[in-house]
Amino acid sequence: MSDKNGPSLLNTLAWGLVVVLLMVVFFGLLVGPSLRKPGGVAHGYAPNQPLRDQTEFPAVKGKTAPGLNLAQAVAGDPAQIAWAKEEYGKICVACHGAEGKGDSPAGVALGARNFATPDAWKMGPKLTQIYQTLSKGLPPGMPAYDTYTPAQRLGLAHVVQGFMKFPVPKASATEIAAMDQEHSLSAGFREAGRVPVRVAMARMAEGAALRQVETARLPEDLRGLVVDGVRAGRTMDALATLAPAQAALAVSAGAPANGFSVGVAALSGSDWNRLLAACAGALVTVQS
Repeated sequence: MSDKNGPSLLNTLAWGLVVVLLMVVFFGLLVGPSLRKPGGVAHGYAPNQPLRDQTEFPAVKGKTAPGLNLAQAVAGDPAQIAWAKEEYGKICVACHGAEGKGDSPAGVALGARNFATPDAWKMGPKLTQIYQTLSKGLPPGMPAYDTYTPAQRLGLAHVVQGFMKFPVPKASATEIAAMDQEHSLSAGFREAGRVPVRVAMARMAEGAALRQVETARLPEDLRGLVVDGVRAGRTMDALATLAPAQAALAVSAGAPANGFSVGVAALSGSDWNRLLAACAGALVTVQS
C-alpha cells in the first residue's frame, strides 16, 4: 500500500511546489516593479521635489542697485514672471499648493490663504498690496521675502494674481507711486548683504562659548522637537536677531541637520512662539 501511494503523494507535493513558485515569479514580474517605484501606479503617489533649504544661498555683498523700469515691472516683465513661476514651484508651493489654494499639508497647518477666492485677504489682492506682503511678511506664518530683489517680488506678485478666479483689482497710479516712494524702486535701492545661516553660525562659533539647548528644561510636550541639543543651541544663537516668523522658517527649512525635528514644520504660530521662547530659556553654556 505505501509503495503505491508514496510516489503519488510525492508527485502531488512536487507539482504543488512548482505552482507556488510560478505564482511567486508571476507576482514579482508584474506587480513588484510598481511597488518599488516611488511614484508607481500601485499606490498613486508621486512625491514632490525636496524642499530647498532657504537658509542656504550664495553670500552676497551689499550694493546699491539701479532703479527699476517701474512701468514694465508693474505691467508684468515676462522674464521676471518666468523666473517667479519657477521659484514658486520650489519655495511657495510647499505652503500655498500648486494651484495657489493653500491646500498643502503645511499650508493647512499654517492657515495659508486660498489665492483663488476674493475673501479674507489680510493685506489685499492688488499688486501693490501683494508686494507689501512679500516685503514685510505676514506674521506668524508668512515671513518677509526681502532677500528677493524688488523685480523678483513684483514677478511673484504677478504669479499670485494669476491664481485668482475673480476679477483682478488694479492698483491706482497713486498706490503705485506710494509703493515706489516707500521702497525707492525707480530711483534705485540698497540691496543688503546676505550671509548663509551655516556661515553665520560658523563665524559666531569661532572663539565664542558653546551653548546647547538642555532638553530637560523644555516643557515635556516640546522635548521631542529638539533632536540634538548642541546643534539646536548653535541654531538659536545664529537666529537670535531674526523675527519669530523668519526664525521659524529657517528652523523648519534646516531640520533635522540644525538639531530640530522635522516635526516643527507642522507647528502653529503660537506653538512656534512657545518653542522658540522655551529653547531660548533652556540655553546653557557647556564649553568656553
